[in-house]
Amino acid sequence: MRRLAITGAQGTGKSTMAQRAGEAARGLGIRAVVLEGIGAAVAAQGLPLGRQATAETFCAFAAAHLRRERLAEGELIVQDRCLLDLYAYCRVLGTAPYATEFVAEATRLSLSENVTVSYLPLVNTLPPSQSTVEDSRFRQAIAAEILVSAHALGIEVHVVDGTVDERVRRVLGILGITKQP
Repeated sequence: MRRLAITGAQGTGKSTMAQRAGEAARGLGIRAVVLEGIGAAVAAQGLPLGRQATAETFCAFAAAHLRRERLAEGELIVQDRCLLDLYAYCRVLGTAPYATEFVAEATRLSLSENVTVSYLPLVNTLPPSQSTVEDSRFRQAIAAEILVSAHALGIEVHVVDGTVDERVRRVLGILGITKQP
């Protein structure tokens, strides 16, 4: 099993990228599963999101991430968001040290083997985020912190920009998934 973890700030096209990468892989005969909707699952617990997130929120997100990774089955697991995002949020918000360290360790564990991490940068060609809990300055801080956090944790990240189709082709190429003759 291989995993593709897609990271980036709110509104960078992670969900679209995850869906399209899953579709493209399935089109090549690979059993691909897309994991998404983690924010909605945590919000349903009544926990604050975005700038208002608490240590409890971060623990709930970490548990949800690890649970969905453990239960996922397929040749390629595509993650719309990953624990690296969560760690960046902890650092930007100055979350309690014990929660931040817990998320750091969970991130190292989650992204340690058979995982390709693709970072989608903020670009002007994307529609504005519809987020009600994150303004553009906060999103920019998260975007920058994801790369800093990856470096701090020793996690290799592939910056993937361009159109959605270009992003999908590039990521599948990095994974070694190409059209069969």
